[in-house]
Amino acid sequence: HKTSFSAEEIQAYLKGDLVTCFGSSFFLTQTHTRTPLPSAGNMNFIQSVSQLDFTGGPKGRGYIKAEWYVRPDDWFFEGHFKNDPCMPGTLMADACLQLMALYVTAAGFTQAKDGWRFQPIQDLTCKFVCRGQVTPTYKKITYELFIDEIIE
Repeated sequence: HKTSFSAEEIQAYLKGDLVTCFGSSFFLTQTHTRTPLPSAGNMNFIQSVSQLDFTGGPKGRGYIKAEWYVRPDDWFFEGHFKNDPCMPGTLMADACLQLMALYVTAAGFTQAKDGWRFQPIQDLTCKFVCRGQVTPTYKKITYELFIDEIIE
């Protein structure tokens, strides 16, 4: 398994080219025809993954760390709060869900499942911790996920 992914590899993932992103062992995914693509364009908040460890984190069940580089002219700054530009926390939470979907894909859970979709479990709460307000002066956002449990 790879332990990091470049911006180019993440772009391949977003286009559904999992072989380019994850390697030749993902050849079966080239037969997928019904699997929806991950959020791309303005709604993608993962630009690179610097760490992926399937046995990492405090519980030893997984850890993934990703980065997204902030630009002062990012689209969401103008529309959140008048005269107080910041990134909405809901977009940061969405980025964590995008990262979780990438983790599940990288772990191979989706290879033999054409048409798979990742979504949170209804009525199950998720804890997101935003450690500060992201403003146009920020340079980079780091997202980290610590996997507690995987149920297949």
